[in-house]
Order: sequence, then structure tokens, then C-alpha cells
Amino acid sequence: MSEDELKVKLFDSLLTAYHVSGDTIKAWGEQIQFDKTIEECAELIVALQHSKTRTLDVRSLATEVADVLVMTVCCARIIEIGRAHV
Repeated sequence: MSEDELKVKLFDSLLTAYHVSGDTIKAWGEQIQFDKTIEECAELIVALQHSKTRTLDVRSLATEVADVLVMTVCCARIIEIGRAHV
């Protein structure tokens, strides 16, 4: 996959995450989404730390980065929703 194809795939994934996050927030609530974001960040930290002492597992690391990006989009949506009500 070319770099441009990866960029398009990433953008599409983030756009999808943005649209789905509204339903996710309604179903599970804001605090659970914040907690899940913390969990995903912690998993990324662990994966990055393991890359110091082990052979880098690019697929695993990419998965953790993707999870953090999706949850970050969800947090941004929560902030956006909060601002709309201020």
C-alpha cells in the first residue's frame, strides 16, 4: 500500500470514528469513553516500551496507535458536544 493510500485509509477511518462516536457516547456515556481512552493510551505506552527491548511488531504497534486515534476522536467529539451546550 502506498503512502497516499495509507493517508486516505487513515482519514476515512477517523471520519468513520467521528460519525460513530456520537452513538457510542449516547450508549455508554462520556466517562466510560474517557476511561477507555486512558486504557488505550496505556496499551500504546506498553507497546512502545516493548519496542525498546524486543523486535518491533509493527502491526501490533499500528493497532495500538489506531485505537488511540479513534478514542481521541471520541474525546474530541465529547468536547465538541459539551461546547455546543455552553
